[in-house]
Amino acid sequence: MDSRRMLKWSQNFLKDSNLVRKLVDKSSIEFEDILYEIGPGKGIITEALVEQGAQVIGIEKDKKLYENLCRKFAKNSKIEIKFGDFLKYSLSQGKYKVFSNIPFGFTADIIAKLTSANNPPQDAYLIVQKEAAKKFAGFPYSKKTQMYALLLKPWFELSVSYHFKRTDFYPVPHVDAVLLQIKKRESPLVKREQSQLYRDFVVYGFNQWKPSVKESLNKIFTHNQFNKLVRFPQIG
Repeated sequence: MDSRRMLKWSQNFLKDSNLVRKLVDKSSIEFEDILYEIGPGKGIITEALVEQGAQVIGIEKDKKLYENLCRKFAKNSKIEIKFGDFLKYSLSQGKYKVFSNIPFGFTADIIAKLTSANNPPQDAYLIVQKEAAKKFAGFPYSKKTQMYALLLKPWFELSVSYHFKRTDFYPVPHVDAVLLQIKKRESPLVKREQSQLYRDFVVYGFNQWKPSVKESLNKIFTHNQFNKLVRFPQIG
């Protein structure tokens, strides 16, 4: 399956503009914020973002949708529509946020791009498959996918802020969707220069195939050191 066909397979458009306005209104988006929208589609989120006072940069990969968006917003100076693949797009070096209904098939790639950027967004709201949100947000949403969450949580706070009904979309998806918020921490829990060491440590701990975390790390920490570590509050 080529990437264009995969994109169409994974696109589900929101129907209710009032619901979109409600979600945008409850977000951290403020007047004059710079907003990236990944795959604006029919422009329903774009309109709500502009009503909130944001400057919107929409990046659309589908040629037909791009052309329709250009016509629809041709006279709106607060909206800039670009044709291309967001995964190949250079992000701003200034402050910006993201609000998008992303193609579910590209969730992992999009989150990786945003969170690994030299200048990540201050705040990102992504409509994603519920299972993907649990994977990246981790506890308390899931206890089985902690590795993915721990790789992000020193630098970002992840939470599910809304649960959609399947009928909120067309075509109706075969999976449940949620609004996942990824908020950049003002004070990271791990310094950037130590990020690779931290990631190596997390990956090592989860690849030992041991029945417990303690047994996975017994080659690194003594019994007393481990007991001291577990007294620290959980990252969240």
